[in-house]
Amino acid sequence: MSETTDGGKMWTWINPPADVEYATAPQFFSEQSGIAIFGGYGDSALFKTKNNGKTWTKLYPTDSGEK
Repeated sequence: MSETTDGGKMWTWINPPADVEYATAPQFFSEQSGIAIFGGYGDSALFKTKNNGKTWTKLYPTDSGEK
């Protein structure tokens, strides 16, 4: 997936998380904080990256089933 912060003049490739439950395009991505919200089929998830999408940490929902 790619994202832009300048109205489409320049695009940055961001690797999506490997979690196949969620769509491959973010509903929201902040380059400054590395936070992305991905929407699936009725579910959403919050992920964070510190290295432009090479690795992701799932922040919400947690693996404990919390929603």
